[in-house]
Amino acid sequence: MADSQGERPVDREVLPEHAVSGQDAEALLAASQYLYADIWDDFCKAMGLHSLAGAETARIFASFRGLVMSTDGIKGTGEEDRYPGSSGARPFPRFQGNGGLDHTGTRSSDQPNEANAVVKAFWPFARRITPEADQKEFVACGVMNWRALYVTALNSSRSYEWEEEARSSETEVPAGHLPSPPQNAEGGAFPEPIRYLLLSKGAPHRRQIGRIVERINSMGSMRLIALRDYNIVRDASTQIQLRGQELDTMMRRWSTGRATLRKAFRAKKQGTSDAEKVHVKDDEHAAIQQLADEVENDLIDLSAALDAVGERADHGLHFRINRSRYYVAEFESLLATLRIGNIETWVAYDQFVTRGLKPAFDFIDGVGHRLLGLRARLQSVLEGIETSALVRQSAATRENTAQLRNITNAFARLQQWLRIAGLVLALVSLAISVLKYQSFLDWLQIR
Repeated sequence: MADSQGERPVDREVLPEHAVSGQDAEALLAASQYLYADIWDDFCKAMGLHSLAGAETARIFASFRGLVMSTDGIKGTGEEDRYPGSSGARPFPRFQGNGGLDHTGTRSSDQPNEANAVVKAFWPFARRITPEADQKEFVACGVMNWRALYVTALNSSRSYEWEEEARSSETEVPAGHLPSPPQNAEGGAFPEPIRYLLLSKGAPHRRQIGRIVERINSMGSMRLIALRDYNIVRDASTQIQLRGQELDTMMRRWSTGRATLRKAFRAKKQGTSDAEKVHVKDDEHAAIQQLADEVENDLIDLSAALDAVGERADHGLHFRINRSRYYVAEFESLLATLRIGNIETWVAYDQFVTRGLKPAFDFIDGVGHRLLGLRARLQSVLEGIETSALVRQSAATRENTAQLRNITNAFARLQQWLRIAGLVLALVSLAISVLKYQSFLDWLQIR
């Protein structure tokens, strides 16, 4: 309905709110409260779910509250169906205008932007679905090739500070009657369920609209599971950075310390005898081995500290990141099947994923790669130090073996000379004995 100036409320900006009286605003808020709170509370009580929030062994992980409504859209853009929700040979009605662009997506459409008009027409109700809706960035887009429209805030945070960067709520919304965040006994806000509105062009096909709703809820669950323990992953990112810096420090300590020791002992060897050089080299090996033992102990402590990174995550950080990767892949797979259409001036769901979720998904994946990379570096450094120690031990063993071989050869030569000397002494002794015996015989003859 146009005003006195010939303008319709749907053609104006969504804020400030137009053509909504206080009575209408109160009725819209009451309808939102009934459809998104009262019915769900009765359902939870009937199913025995109302006690889960206070249970110690269970918690509400995902809560989605959706409302499916049908609309005829702009008059004259669809034909009345004798059998709503069952098209037979006739195509299902769809929102015209392709969100404001033609089929090429390069210029404006010749058809009216029906999707934008419908979303703006339902905005006075949609903005009373979610608390502080005017301060959040809403998602509004077509799904299933404009078979329906999906409108939600996805519990996003406020995009700006209301008191500093906008006019007051009384100026923006003169009709008032907006929802306020629920308060618990301690005064803090409860985690809000994710509320969304699904608008079907014409009467929906029950099975098709049910599959769309199931897909949206499944995607929401996968999105939340993929971001589970996100704060722990962010803290782990900082810990990985600090542990990486510690590893760099240890590597510098090993490389510079070994070079300094070699330089110092090289200077000690100058002008010394071979025997003294052997002792100096033994001292050098002992000093480098002591340095290697100290660095190796530090690396073992670093490995233990790295095992403790993200230990508060369920089943460990590696498991949490791998499960996140799995659910991200499943989420992106389902996202492509929604066949999303963009409505100009609104944020489409795939744009929300690209701008808001993909950085977080990539961050989690990056933390996993960084953790594996740091572990690989740590293992490589540890193996390098152990290999260096083995090489030094092998070199020392070869030197000791050579010295033992020289000692053995010298001892063998000594034994040979001793045998020769013993033989000579035996011959001399025999000669003396013969001479003595001959002298004795001569003496007997004289007698």
